[in-house]
Amino acid sequence: MNSHRPVTSMHGFSSVDGLISRTMASHNTALWMSVTATIISLIVAYLDSDSELGGRGLLASASLVTIAIGQHLSTRNRKFNMVTDDGLLTAYTPPIHPSTLNMAYTDMMRNLMDPLLRSKFDDFLNEFESNTKKGVNKEFGWEKFLMLMHRRFKGGIDRSTTSIELAEILTSKGVKLILEHEIFKEELWDSLFASSNRNNPAFYRLIERLEQDLAIGKKADLDGLLFDVDLENVVTEKANLFCYIHNLSDEERQVVLRVHSPDFRPNDLALRYNLEPGEKSWWADEAVPLSSEGDDDVIGRMSGLLRDGTITWQTLLPERTGEASVSVRLENTNGDLLVGRQINVRVQPEFVTWLRNTSSITSYLLGGVGLFGAIIFQLMALLASA
Repeated sequence: MNSHRPVTSMHGFSSVDGLISRTMASHNTALWMSVTATIISLIVAYLDSDSELGGRGLLASASLVTIAIGQHLSTRNRKFNMVTDDGLLTAYTPPIHPSTLNMAYTDMMRNLMDPLLRSKFDDFLNEFESNTKKGVNKEFGWEKFLMLMHRRFKGGIDRSTTSIELAEILTSKGVKLILEHEIFKEELWDSLFASSNRNNPAFYRLIERLEQDLAIGKKADLDGLLFDVDLENVVTEKANLFCYIHNLSDEERQVVLRVHSPDFRPNDLALRYNLEPGEKSWWADEAVPLSSEGDDDVIGRMSGLLRDGTITWQTLLPERTGEASVSVRLENTNGDLLVGRQINVRVQPEFVTWLRNTSSITSYLLGGVGLFGAIIFQLMALLASA
């Protein structure tokens, strides 16, 4: 855990610090422009608004207000606040993410959080660990807890079921402490999962398909191997490709994951994975209940599948807009194809962001031309009267 690591040393601190500094500078600039425009307007009103000097003053005032509006619009794409614990989530962009998720839910949550919230989350995990029952694998417990919170967020289970499931991994004191935590309350978990679902919908679709297949007892498509893949249907700035691989056999296996696309960078990607056999057989060929005593329910088995399986996370950058395709192949080390998937997506710019940026640039141009014109007209008037 990183409970005592300085926040300034965490990944993403410099980007958050820079974002706050730039936003404050933009707001201060807009404020001073507005104040200056107000002062000019008051001077014009005091003198004579119908005079040539008054007209130039009004032009300068209107231009400053227009530039201030453009300055304000430039900060609205990444709105944030420092009042609530989740205030930076919508503005924070992680500079780095793991290419392989060792603990799927935990890694997704930590990657989503800004450095300030991540530091609190690490302390929370330490509290969770200290209240875990003896004999319970800590990583298994964390994943099961986060899966429970996600299911609760989706409305799949109620508070009573959550408490019963948590009692299997935490002490009675721990259950109360975690459910009534002073920072990580239900509202914060809802905000975290809403933001995570919005940023990485492919990951949660992948998890939900695995849960559904497990619940109905669907047989694995490949002999001794589970494989699934997902990608956003609509891509704006980047695409997040998630693949799940799990070795169901009792022997070690090596596979090669190949990703090819002429529409995204990198165009070709090959990753070799060494798949260890799972600690136990989590996949079932018969229907599994959602919740029951022990770990033989969907929640317990999914926690084991995510812990023992391999989830890859690759970021693909679009090279053009329009229709695009991504080819995913899983091969053995000899190059023989085990399974292949073709994914078709649409790449398009994010309209609201585009509209704000266009409006901001237009405001800068109009305001700049107006202010420049007011200064030139005033200089010409001074030269003419000299």
